[in-house]
Amino acid sequence: MRRLRLGLLVFALLTCAARAEDVLTSSNMREDLRYLQEVWSQTDKSMSDDRRPQFEKLVAEISAKADQLTPSAFALEVSRAVAIAGNGHSDVQIEPYMHGIPIGFAWFSEGLFVVRTEPRFSDLLGARVEKFGALTTEEALGRVSYYISGTRAWTHSQSATYLRFLEVLHHIGAGSDTRSATLRLRMADGQLRRVKLGRELEPDPSPLPAWMGVVPAPADLPGRWTHVLDRTTNLPSIYRGATTGEREWLANDRVFYFRSNYIFGSEANRYELFARLMGLLQAEVSPRHPKYAIVDLRLNHGGDFLNTVSFAYALPRLIPNDGKIFVLVGPNTFSAALVTAAILKGQGGQRVVLVGETMGDDPASWAEGSRLTLPHSKLAVGTATKKHDWGERCTDVSICYWASTAFGSDNVSLVPEIQVETRFDEYARGRDPVLEAVIGQFHW
Repeated sequence: MRRLRLGLLVFALLTCAARAEDVLTSSNMREDLRYLQEVWSQTDKSMSDDRRPQFEKLVAEISAKADQLTPSAFALEVSRAVAIAGNGHSDVQIEPYMHGIPIGFAWFSEGLFVVRTEPRFSDLLGARVEKFGALTTEEALGRVSYYISGTRAWTHSQSATYLRFLEVLHHIGAGSDTRSATLRLRMADGQLRRVKLGRELEPDPSPLPAWMGVVPAPADLPGRWTHVLDRTTNLPSIYRGATTGEREWLANDRVFYFRSNYIFGSEANRYELFARLMGLLQAEVSPRHPKYAIVDLRLNHGGDFLNTVSFAYALPRLIPNDGKIFVLVGPNTFSAALVTAAILKGQGGQRVVLVGETMGDDPASWAEGSRLTLPHSKLAVGTATKKHDWGERCTDVSICYWASTAFGSDNVSLVPEIQVETRFDEYARGRDPVLEAVIGQFHW
C-alpha cells in the first residue's frame, strides 16, 4: 500500500501554498471542482458505480453555491464529495484551511475525552465532552462523519481530529463562527463546565501525528502541550512513543512482544525495516523459541507492507503448534498494518488470535495511488488505483495489486476473536486492558 501519510499537518503546510486567509474565488472553486470530477474521479478507482451519481450530484451542488463558500467551507465540501467513495485512502488533506482549538481529543468506550492541551488549559485534561455548541457529541460525530473518507470505525476514530477544528465545528452547525467554539464538558469530579475556546496560540509541537494524540510527546520538547498521561509514571508500552519496530521479551523469554507504529524503512533505504525484522527473527526469535508472540498494531496507520510480509509469513512457523500469536488491533490499525495482521492470520490460522476492536479498514479496499493537487485551492486529494482483498484472495490481476494476489489467503476473518475496548479511566491510570486481556486469559 502507499506510504504512510506521516504528519498530515506538516506535509500539508509544506506542499500547499493556500491558506484559509488567501483569496480563492468562486471561479477558482468551480475550476477545481471540474478537475475533481474530470481528473480525480477518473484516476481514483474506489468510487463504485452506484455511488458515482451521488458524487456528481454533490459536485454540481457545490459548484452552484460556490459564490457563498469561504475557502475553508470549500475544502470541507470537497472532502465531503470525496468521502462518498467510502475509501480511507481516497481522502482530502484539509488541514491548511483549518485552525485548531487549544485542546485535543481521543475516543474511548465512554465517549470523547480531552487528552492534551496547551498548558494554560491543563485544568481541562480528563474532561469528557458532552456538547459542541448545541450538538451532543454523538450528533457532532454523525455530522462530521460525512466529511471523512473510510469505514465507520475509521471515521469514528479520525473524527477526534476533525472535531477540534473551528471551521469544521462551524460548518456542521456546532459553532456560530470560525473564531471560537463553546463546549460543555463533564469534569473529572462530575461537575459540568461550559468553556469558550478560541484558536490555539501555537499548534501542538509534538512530532507525533494527530491520530497518535493518546501518546504523550517527549517531556523535554519545547512548547510541549500538557497531556493527561503526564500524571502516570509507569506507561504501558503502547503509549511510550512512536517506533517502526520495538520488541520486548516477557515471562522468561516465553513471550515475544513486538510493537510498531509505522511500516516503512528510511528515505535512504525503503526496505530497512524488512532487513531489521529478518535480523530479529534470526538473532532472537529463532534461538529463544518463544511459545507465544504478541504483535501490537493498534496505533499503526501502515506504510509499505512489503517490509513486513516475510516477517508475517515466518513468525507463525517459528511458534510451536501448542503456542499462539496474539495480534492487537483497533480502529487505528490501517492500510499496511491491517495487511500485516491479515497475513499473520492467513498463515497461522486458529493459532493467531486478533484481540481488540474493529480495524480501520475493510479487508477489501482500494489503495496504491498518489496525491493529486487541485489547481487553485492546492488541496491534496488521495487516489486509489489498485484493489486489495485480504479476506478472500484478490485474483483479478487487471484490477488487483500484485502483492495482494501473491500474498493473500482465502477465508480470512479480520473480526477480533477477543473484543476489548479501552475505558478512559483505565487509560488515565496507565492500564492497557487489551494487553491485560491477553496476559490474564492465559496466566503467563
